[in-house]
Order: sequence, then structure tokens, then C-alpha cells
Amino acid sequence: MTWDHIKIVATGDPAEDPQLAAVISLVYRKGFKKNAKGTTRVELHQLPDALNLVDPVKLILVHALRARAVVETNWTDLINTTLRRPNKTVVWTNGSWPLFPAFAKSGTGLDFTKPGSARQQLHTLAIAGDLVGLVQRL
Repeated sequence: MTWDHIKIVATGDPAEDPQLAAVISLVYRKGFKKNAKGTTRVELHQLPDALNLVDPVKLILVHALRARAVVETNWTDLINTTLRRPNKTVVWTNGSWPLFPAFAKSGTGLDFTKPGSARQQLHTLAIAGDLVGLVQRL
């Protein structure tokens, strides 16, 4: 999955409550790996502030800020810039880059131009989910 597979729009007006909505295109999923016609689109909406830790739209944007997938360097600038655009859409710096980058060959850092392996992605999500209390090993 690349950043271009995600479209995030601010449907609200004030920066304090931008009412973010995301449309995520799931392409080349199981059973349709060589057929883009099997694309599924999922729409997600911003959750109330009390649920920030589990808000998928906000988590995607935080990940984008950390991965430098957007020009802006902080949440306030990202939201304000998005609200000023005529289409109120988040703009990715490198839309063709993968959401989950590969580990660099040196063993330190990430190669943002290459996708991580499926195992790396699952391991990363498991650790991150455990750290924020979303998942727990049984």
C-alpha cells in the first residue's frame, strides 16, 4: 500500500474540529493480486477527541508526519494547510512511497522508497499495538 492509496479530506471548517475523512483503496488484495479491478474502498471518519489514541485517520496522519510523507512538520500546520486548500485534501510528498517502509540494508533506519516485507509489517503493527494498548498477546 502506498500513500496514494489514501485520500484524506477535511470536511469541517475550524482547525479545532476539521472533521477528517479518509478513503483507503485496498488494491491487489488476496485473490486479486494481479487484478486492480478487485480494489475495495473503505471510508473512515474522524472519531471524537476522547478516542484520539484509536482514531485511524489521525494515526495515519501522525504516521505521515513522522515519515515525512507530508511537507508540514506538525499537526497544526498540517490541518491549517489542508483547510486552506480549495479541495481540503492532504497532499503527500511522495505518494508512490509505501506506508510501511523496508529496513535499510545497513540495519539502522528505514528505506522509505521500498516496501517492508509482510512479516516486518505484521511485527511492527503487533509491537505498536501492544505499546499503545490496542492489542494484547494471549
